[in-house]
Amino acid sequence: MTFLEKLKQNKYKILSYSIKGSALFFIIKGTISTILILLGIFFLAK
Repeated sequence: MTFLEKLKQNKYKILSYSIKGSALFFIIKGTISTILILLGIFFLAK
């Protein structure tokens, strides 16, 4: 098996991992921003 063939096989793995990673990142970012917004509303309501 040549290096290029290995790279082609791994490309799909890397792609799926990066998609999962970015999705996870967006979920975490969204959660943090939601918490900050809720805290802001909570403090304003006080």
